[in-house]
Amino acid sequence: MTIAKIAIIAFFTLSLLKAYSQKLESTKDKVLFNVHVMDLSNRPRANERILLEGINSKKGFAGLTDSKGIYSVLVPKGDKYKIMYKEFDEYLDYSKLSVPLDSGFFTFEINIRFEHQEAYTLKNVNFDSDQSVLKTDSYDALNQLVDLMKRQQSIKIEVAGHTDNSGLAEKNLQLSQDRAQSVKNYLVSKGILASRITVNGYGDTEPVSDNETEEGKLLNRRTEIRIIAE
Repeated sequence: MTIAKIAIIAFFTLSLLKAYSQKLESTKDKVLFNVHVMDLSNRPRANERILLEGINSKKGFAGLTDSKGIYSVLVPKGDKYKIMYKEFDEYLDYSKLSVPLDSGFFTFEINIRFEHQEAYTLKNVNFDSDQSVLKTDSYDALNQLVDLMKRQQSIKIEVAGHTDNSGLAEKNLQLSQDRAQSVKNYLVSKGILASRITVNGYGDTEPVSDNETEEGKLLNRRTEIRIIAE
């Protein structure tokens, strides 16, 4: 089973602009958000995607953390913002923070401590029954994995293919291997070094649900990404 080493927003602090030296400055209409991203050992995480989204305005502010693990952005006052962090092919909602109209010339310091999950089931990576050719609706999720691996050049992964228990076990093992290989081929075609990707097919040997129901079988037919080096 996957155990997520996922972050928690550690704390929020407010500080006067004069107390914190930076290029961006709070204004009459906007406040400065400094989002600090660290791993669980308090080392800064560079090139991580952060998204702030106004709950009322629906306006988003997205960017990457710098070499110090910081993403800085000015956001309008008078809204409540969701603070999100990109994990594989989705943004995770970590917390919400209100920015009153009368918040003054303040800087919001937000600390996130987090590490990527060791294993992640890719959503919407699909194949036809008994086939190993990727369906076109798989490309979006895989392109987001490409984005992650291009941002995080030290990451090496295993692509793990899994099936349900329909049919012969030997055939399922080969099918899962072929599907994992198709995913690797796609990543390589988008510029990811083949040496950063290993593939393994596990057939029906690692179910995550009951194979007695269609719902369970659907969960068991999956493509996992396992981080083996970071």
